[in-house]
Amino acid sequence: MGGLILLLLIWSHTVQISDLFLRPGEEGIVRIEAELGGIVSGQMAIQFDPSLLEHAELMPSHPFGTDEIPLLWSVSEGELKLAFASARPLEGRLEIAQVKLKLSEAARAGRSCRLTVTDPLLDESITPETYPGLVGALLRKRITLSKGINLISLPLRPIPPMTAGELADLLGDDLIILVGPHPTTGRPTAYTGRMADEELSPERGYLLLMRAERELLIEGAPPEGFEVNLKRGPNLIAPPPSLIGRRVRELWEILGEEVIALIWRSPSTGRFVSFTPGSPSGEEVISEGMGFIALARSEVRRSLEPGDQGPVRGASQADAEGKADEEGLINSEGASTPRSLTVSSLPSISTTTVSPSTTAIILPSSRVAPSELMRPSSSA
Repeated sequence: MGGLILLLLIWSHTVQISDLFLRPGEEGIVRIEAELGGIVSGQMAIQFDPSLLEHAELMPSHPFGTDEIPLLWSVSEGELKLAFASARPLEGRLEIAQVKLKLSEAARAGRSCRLTVTDPLLDESITPETYPGLVGALLRKRITLSKGINLISLPLRPIPPMTAGELADLLGDDLIILVGPHPTTGRPTAYTGRMADEELSPERGYLLLMRAERELLIEGAPPEGFEVNLKRGPNLIAPPPSLIGRRVRELWEILGEEVIALIWRSPSTGRFVSFTPGSPSGEEVISEGMGFIALARSEVRRSLEPGDQGPVRGASQADAEGKADEEGLINSEGASTPRSLTVSSLPSISTTTVSPSTTAIILPSSRVAPSELMRPSSSA
C-alpha cells in the first residue's frame, strides 16, 4: 500500500505538505506540485528525520528534468534539495517531481516526523509561506463489538479508506446490519445496496447489530479536522478527538441548545443511556470508539473543538421548538427535567423511546445474510 503527499506551491505563494502514514518498511510516493503563475525558476529543501525515513529517491515529472526545464537535485541524510529553471514562464498547476520515501522497519506505531520545507525561493525574490506535513507509522486501535446493538465511532481515519461493504465482509456472518448517516439527508440509514459503497468516516457514528461478539481492528491516522452537520431529528455522530476523556455534557455544550438529547451505549454497563440538559448522566466520560445519537431541533453546522463560540443555527430556536412540538418530535411528559423524548423518523429503525433511565432502539427483525444486506444488488 502506498500513500501520497501533495506539496503545493499556490499562486498566493504558499508551500504546503499534506500528511502520509505508512506501515513499517512500506514505501510511499510524495508528489511535488507547483501552482506557477508566470514563474520561471524555483528552489527549496525538504528536511525529514532520517531515523524514521530511511530512503528518499527523487523522480522528475515530465517536462521537468528535460532540456526544456532542467531540474537539479541532491539527497543527503535527512534532506532533499531541488532547483529548476525554465526558458519560458510556467503557468498553472504542474507536477515537478515524485519522491519515493520508505518508512523504517523499526518505526513504532504512531511515531511520526515533520516534512519541513526550508529556504524556498521562487524567481530569486519570492518567498512563499510554508506549512509542514506529517509523515509517520500507521496507528492501530481496537473496538470491541458486543452481541446485540452497538453504537460506535471510528477512532482513526482508516488507511486505506474503508467502505460499509468492506466492513461487512470483514465481520462476515457475525454482522446482521449496519446503519449510518445518509450522505445527503444525514438520516440514519441501513447501508444496503448502493449504500454499501459509502466510505466510513471518523466524524460519524454507526449502529451495528451483531450476532456474536467481535473485536474490530482499525488501522489508520488521526482525523484531519473535525466537523459535524446535524439535520433536524436524529443524527449519528462521533465525538471529536479533543473530547476523549472529557464528560458527555461537554459534547452537548459544544453542540449547543439545538440538541435536545444525546444517546450512547455506556462502555461500563453496556446499556444505552440518554442525556438531556441537567441530567446526571452527562457526567459519564467519553472514551475512544463511542458513538452518539444527537437529537436536534434544527440544523447545526459545527466545528467540534472546545473553545468555539457556538453552533451556526439553521433556524431560530423558538421556531424550531414550535415545529418540533407540532410534528411530535418532542414528547414532553410534565415540566420537570429531564423530559421523556420520543424519537421518530429513523429509516429502517422502529420508533425509539428515550428516557434517562431506559432507552429502546429497535432494528429490523428480519434475518438476512450480511452479504445480501451490504453488497450492492445487480439492479442497483
